[in-house]
Amino acid sequence: MDNKKGGNNTDQRLRVYYTNVDNSVLSKYEELIALTTNDKYNIILLTEIKPKFGQIPDIPTMNIPGYNLYTNDLHATNTRGVSVYVRSTLNSKRTIPIVTNTYNDSLWIIVNGSRNSELLIGCVYRSSSPEVALQYETNLHETLIWAANTACSHKLIAGDFNHPGITWTPTPELPERVNTSSPQSKFVECVRDSYLFQHITKPTRYLNTKDNSDYQQYIKARNEATHANRRARRDFESKIAQESRHNTKTFWNYVNSRRVVKGSIPDLQDPQGNLKQWIQNFLTGRKQSVKINGEIPDSVNVTSGVPQGSVMGPLLFILFVNDLPDNLHNPTLMYADDTKMFSLKKQRLIMDPPNTTTLQQDLTRFQSWANNMGMKLNPTKCKTMHLGRSNPLQEYTMLLDDNTQHHIMTPTEEKDLGVIVDSGLTFSKHIQTQVNKANSVLGAIKHRLSPS
Repeated sequence: MDNKKGGNNTDQRLRVYYTNVDNSVLSKYEELIALTTNDKYNIILLTEIKPKFGQIPDIPTMNIPGYNLYTNDLHATNTRGVSVYVRSTLNSKRTIPIVTNTYNDSLWIIVNGSRNSELLIGCVYRSSSPEVALQYETNLHETLIWAANTACSHKLIAGDFNHPGITWTPTPELPERVNTSSPQSKFVECVRDSYLFQHITKPTRYLNTKDNSDYQQYIKARNEATHANRRARRDFESKIAQESRHNTKTFWNYVNSRRVVKGSIPDLQDPQGNLKQWIQNFLTGRKQSVKINGEIPDSVNVTSGVPQGSVMGPLLFILFVNDLPDNLHNPTLMYADDTKMFSLKKQRLIMDPPNTTTLQQDLTRFQSWANNMGMKLNPTKCKTMHLGRSNPLQEYTMLLDDNTQHHIMTPTEEKDLGVIVDSGLTFSKHIQTQVNKANSVLGAIKHRLSPS
């Protein structure tokens, strides 16, 4: 719908795209990204961006590069959420309707043009539930009248008003014998009083049966939109592939967005909102038993650790060990339950006497921290690797359970996260291992494919 207050048209054509998501906007994110390639659209309007059931999308995850994002209050009750994307090169700002009763499922943006022209953009969703829609009908009509009477030179209102009984040709027409007090009659009256004009003449949904002309026009418009989305996605994926060598971040972001399974942790609160109590209930009161020769003995209480295979387990473990580096002097790297301590000097791994002293002290602090946290380190599995030609090859020790000193092993090579690291940093052993694996696979393939 549109309303003009005389004067010249805007100086440039704005390409505007509107669609009803009818789900979480994140499920359509890649399509939105595709639509924004090649500067195709200046403004994108979306309605029903919240799922009927499920988690409300986080606003930061909805951002599209090159666009300013505006949304209504996604946590407001009886709303499905609306959003507007405006290209960042346009001067835009949000405005709040001056009405007695605010209509929450709407969003209003002003885009400034040249020659003091202003475009008011409205994105509106009217609930498909008759009970909810009727409850806020007056608010919606007041907001539309406010929009029509603003001082902006141009107005553009898009959305889903859920009035299937109204036929636009392009003036609104009501079915015969319709009650003048019905919601659709009042809506048409509001549109006429506001001098709003409907631009879309093709039906966005089919009416009655599939045999009439409405359905045929709907099919044609739907197919055109489907083909346009496919072309946009194809162009977008082609652009990502071409730039993948120089823009790896965008490439991997797109790859991760295509994953079927997405890991996420829901809100961690009990019905009273007590996060600490929720975690305590999750960790305590658990029992375990071991099946031996087909027999299951009595269960025993689990007094430490986190349940294996749980979603919360890794997160709680990270929280548990997260303060370890704060208790150590030298740099420390951690990955899951793997910890490395090292000392650097002049960007070469050289352990001069002062450094070796602090590293030994850190080993003592590490062991003390573990004991205080209810964990035990296994010194026999700890190892030291000396790197650098002028390395003093200092020996390091840790205490065993009987308080005797244990000299930590000093291998010349060690496998770390799948990579074999040697003291000379040549990686020759790792390369040879990978070559052997590749030759083994190639040999198996050759054997299977060779004629018998």
